[in-house]
Amino acid sequence: MRSEVLVEMLGGVGGQHPSPAQREGGDGGVVGGAWLYHVHDLSLKTLRDREHAVRTSLPHDPRTWSREDVHRWLHHVSEAHQLPRVFPERFLMNGKALCLMTLDMFVQRVPLGGKLLYKDFQLRLCNAMYA
Repeated sequence: MRSEVLVEMLGGVGGQHPSPAQREGGDGGVVGGAWLYHVHDLSLKTLRDREHAVRTSLPHDPRTWSREDVHRWLHHVSEAHQLPRVFPERFLMNGKALCLMTLDMFVQRVPLGGKLLYKDFQLRLCNAMYA
């Protein structure tokens, strides 16, 4: 896993982006509003802390997951891998039902990210069965 830093620009006049001169502190400063830069440190420690929180909140064996556990897992994986929003209504099932799903079934439900969800689930299942 690598460490990343995301910068988010907020504020400004009328929601417009600053000119290069304004970004570099040129003489054309922003009047009536300030440009704020929020830095989100997605360090390795932060990512590990998030993963640990999900591991402790989800049962180790995906076959024992409830519907709520499945939804918590979906939210975690989509957030951790910056996937588009995954609608929990597409996964109204428990862990046993997820075990019966094929790769194509995941991709039908989530075209952008279905393969990643399938792989993550299969890794968790193998971990529970063989570790």
